[in-house]
Amino acid sequence: MREDNLSTLQIPAFSIGVMADVLRRAGIDPKPAFEKADLRLDAPLPSSGFVSAKAEVAFERAFHELTVGRRDLWAEVGRRHCLAAYGLFGLAITTSPTLRHFVENSMKARDFCMTFCEFWPVERAGELCGIEVVLDAVPDDLREMSMFRELSAMMTTFDNLWRGSARGFCMELNIAPEEGRFMNEFAPFKLRFDRPRTMLTWPAEVTDAPLPFGNEFLHNYYVGRCNALFNQVPGADLAARITRVITMQPAVNNSIDTIARRLNMSVRTLQRRLSDDGLTFRSVLMRAQADIARSYLRETSLSIAQIAAQLGYADRTSFDLAFSNWTGASPRKFRDSTHMCAVAEV
Repeated sequence: MREDNLSTLQIPAFSIGVMADVLRRAGIDPKPAFEKADLRLDAPLPSSGFVSAKAEVAFERAFHELTVGRRDLWAEVGRRHCLAAYGLFGLAITTSPTLRHFVENSMKARDFCMTFCEFWPVERAGELCGIEVVLDAVPDDLREMSMFRELSAMMTTFDNLWRGSARGFCMELNIAPEEGRFMNEFAPFKLRFDRPRTMLTWPAEVTDAPLPFGNEFLHNYYVGRCNALFNQVPGADLAARITRVITMQPAVNNSIDTIARRLNMSVRTLQRRLSDDGLTFRSVLMRAQADIARSYLRETSLSIAQIAAQLGYADRTSFDLAFSNWTGASPRKFRDSTHMCAVAEV
């Protein structure tokens, strides 16, 4: 889900049903949550099996208000989100031939599922070896609950997909041990707390190992169905979405083919949508890279050569030239002027 498509996106009603059941089992009346979501407590959820994302978020907010501090209940909601609950997207995940396919599909979750979280690949020494949970796009009031829900849902998903020894697998958590220790009771792999990022990692050599329920033919079919549905959803600020993808991994090959794949659309559709807004892919890419470069120069102590590498440039000379074209100043002059301004303000 995204804040800009809550009114147009239809998602499975399963999530609301799970939250309501968790409330009842905890002895909490779910009626206030149904009222805030403008749903009737005494009526079944829509026969279509779908509700608007707007209703989902309203119910989530009410659920959070009714369960403040109950991390166990938030996690329970996630644990009960089996892959079948995600419709076509869940089928695409279920039939993933390998963990690499699983990661590629998880990156699309925010466009199809009841989550604001984003999922990004983790690479070490150039090898794919995990998936990171990114909470930047989650509304502040839902962030903590979303984290426990999504982490627990990821554990359930992994347990369903892998069905083998979890030796070498580890979930690193950006939370204190006292907040998440209870998850050790159901985690299928080792948990490590107080980490700088939240991510699930595994040995790189198993990334392309066949998954038990993998089926390449069915997987491609369901991915195609998901992409077709996605292209029917009115897009919001496409340039902002492209910028976010680039910002998350500025050093990778951010070609138009790569970005289109990550946004679940064809290159032709991406170009057409940008053209409708009077933009080109190159202009959006250059602006994003310029913003990232300025941020690194202002806010980090990285050398200019390191910043060039972070942005995927083969050498500093190429980066210097590009930055001068973007801003009219060399990276060194820009950094020096920024530092002088900071000193003057002090």
